[in-house]
Amino acid sequence: MVVERSDPSPHDGEPRLGLARLFADCEAGFEDARYVVFGAPYDRTYSFRPGASKGPGAIREAAWNFELWNPRLGIDLAEVPMHDMGDAPVSNEDAPDAMVEKVQAFVRPVVRAGKVPLMLGGEHNLAAPVVRALEEAGKSFAVVHFDAHLDFRDEYEGERNNHACVLRRISETIGVDRCASYGVRSMSKEEWRQAQDQGLRFVTNEEVHDEGVPATLGRVLEELDADYYYLTLDIDGVDPAYAPGTGTPEPFGLTDRDARDVVRTLAPRLIGMDVLEVAPTWDHGRTALLAAKLVREAVFYREHAHRQQR
Repeated sequence: MVVERSDPSPHDGEPRLGLARLFADCEAGFEDARYVVFGAPYDRTYSFRPGASKGPGAIREAAWNFELWNPRLGIDLAEVPMHDMGDAPVSNEDAPDAMVEKVQAFVRPVVRAGKVPLMLGGEHNLAAPVVRALEEAGKSFAVVHFDAHLDFRDEYEGERNNHACVLRRISETIGVDRCASYGVRSMSKEEWRQAQDQGLRFVTNEEVHDEGVPATLGRVLEELDADYYYLTLDIDGVDPAYAPGTGTPEPFGLTDRDARDVVRTLAPRLIGMDVLEVAPTWDHGRTALLAAKLVREAVFYREHAHRQQR
């Protein structure tokens, strides 16, 4: 479905979306919205398979597949004000440092207005500037990093803002004590040593398989003890049997239901979220469908929790 954005966004005057496919049911204007979706079509630092720059468009298209009504929660998404602000003005011509500055500037008005940013991507280093914008605005939160890879390298291939370094950059912004990695199953020896030395919390895929999401994620949240959370969700944290369309697939991962349960658990206290590393070139839309569904689950469960508190 093709729709035209007519409601104003803080970046109107710098049109990027125009007549285009928006994330489904984002019909509110920016001022009225509680949730602001935006894309980040960037994958310059990919290390195995390219294509995540096409993720935002694929996730938006997939979102139109789903119904508005959630019978489990009794919530109609048509009653939830959401706005699609278009794509951040980034491309693979941008050096990673320039990308970070552009994304941070793009999301800054969303954060300052008290909206919940929902970023579609794009490679994982895109998460760092969103966390920087939240920290800059004085928000108090911790980060849950859902990923197959630890992403704790100081640099990779000579680049500090590489997708393999995103959790390291996030930890430098908010402190390693406010970070946890979940579902991880791939890392270098040096990353492991530095994570141990710095006290980074991480839960492996084997722990989740053995103990389940409620026990393992429960421990993480108890240790982080934050009022609010930012969830940065690399789709390769999900096993490639469920999410093959990604740049660095890693077998023996978590299931789609595990990812759903992580999102549902964190949703009531989400200050923001991203779903990244969707590379639609490598499948037939399956991964984009899962990504879009996870975003909608976050909105449904956050709304449900907030309505119960009223």
